[in-house]
Amino acid sequence: MRDEYTSAFYDVVKEASETTGYQLPIEIESYVVMLLADKIDKPNFLPERSFAEALMALKQPYRLTEKNWAILVYSLQAYFQNME
Repeated sequence: MRDEYTSAFYDVVKEASETTGYQLPIEIESYVVMLLADKIDKPNFLPERSFAEALMALKQPYRLTEKNWAILVYSLQAYFQNME
């Protein structure tokens, strides 16, 4: 992960937050920035299964790690942001 990617993606996340009016917790913002900066040079970073398939395959969802909870919360928020 290169520092110039981190600062560029931080600006993008902040701009998106200001544009949409949604404020993410700093931990999730940081995670998104680091994830984007880490995966930008890897062309095949998309998962094999969809998010819904992975969620439905969980046998014990209460045992998710913090990283997986962050992904879950961010994905659900992104999916339902246009619904009223």
